[in-house]
Amino acid sequence: MGCHSRGIISYNNQTAGKNINKISMLYDLRGFIMADRRERNVRFETISSEIKEFGQNNFIEISRNKAISDDGENEFITIARGYFRINYETNEPEKVYKKSVTVPDISEMKEFIKEQIGTI
Repeated sequence: MGCHSRGIISYNNQTAGKNINKISMLYDLRGFIMADRRERNVRFETISSEIKEFGQNNFIEISRNKAISDDGENEFITIARGYFRINYETNEPEKVYKKSVTVPDISEMKEFIKEQIGTI
């Protein structure tokens, strides 16, 4: 950037050969974000999910999800842990998510996780 106090940084974030997000940000030399021109029109859909309950009110949920944006679609797998609590307005149980991890829907990643869980 030389003597300039500001510069434009652009890069593409790619996963599995698919362009997920184009980001263009304006930074000053201190690293503060001056302007963020990223479009955030992303919609998420749950394609399928399985829940396994354990303990008194805990669960683990494994789900296949899809992120849909103007740039296209991206499928991924989420493994989440949570618990059930009573919604006092409806008096019905509802899921509360505590922690989650997202895995790309790539066969080698799924195979790696499957192998490692079996050996740990």
